[in-house]
Amino acid sequence: MRVLKTFLRTKAPNLHRELVVLARWLSKIRSNAWAHVAHIVGVPQSHAGVESWEKYSCYDYDGMVAIIADALDTKSVVDVGCGEGTILQAFRTRGSANVLGMEFSERGRERCRERGIACFEIDLLRPATHAPLLHKTADYLPFTVATCFEVLEHIPFWRAGSSVQLLCRLAPCVVFSAAHPLQRGIGHLNEQPQEYWRRKFAKYDMRFDPLVSQRIRDSLLNVHVPPWYKMNIQVFRACRNRPR
Repeated sequence: MRVLKTFLRTKAPNLHRELVVLARWLSKIRSNAWAHVAHIVGVPQSHAGVESWEKYSCYDYDGMVAIIADALDTKSVVDVGCGEGTILQAFRTRGSANVLGMEFSERGRERCRERGIACFEIDLLRPATHAPLLHKTADYLPFTVATCFEVLEHIPFWRAGSSVQLLCRLAPCVVFSAAHPLQRGIGHLNEQPQEYWRRKFAKYDMRFDPLVSQRIRDSLLNVHVPPWYKMNIQVFRACRNRPR
């Protein structure tokens, strides 16, 4: 097998690249199939990659949050797929008076509570639970910003629309990132180009803000955070006269 790989790389690089793309595509189909079966039989799934939280805890999320706070009104923030609450803690340190987390894993919610951060359970695979969840957030409203960082690529494509709708209902401004095609990662089911997500948000009268998005991404170039934040972050704002 090693000899074959070496031969393809050196003698047929174009074929090698095409085979790599095909292999990743087949792997994604297999992952989506298993996700669909798990959803049908009710097997819980992690939406946030619990096993990787410690791996990424060394990054400068305070620096990232400072850039976002300089660009947007972040006095009240809700983070969907907040993990252990690291980013929310950074927002609170930065001066956000009101922060709320939403997380699927019990471990993440427990860690948020240890940090003194309120955190509700969320299941993005079950849209029927979203309306009761929104009702529970009444004591924390209104939020000025909703954030969702590198979460929706872990959700099957048939739940992408309902997940985006939830974000749009939470706040008039959404800071969003999701894995781009071939980014690769544990549990990635729906890697999509940015235009895909812009169309999803546009369905709920949220427009892409290119200037602020680019300003945040450019500023992150000098901050020690995972590279996908620097490539994937997009800011969406509610259109005027959007129905509430």
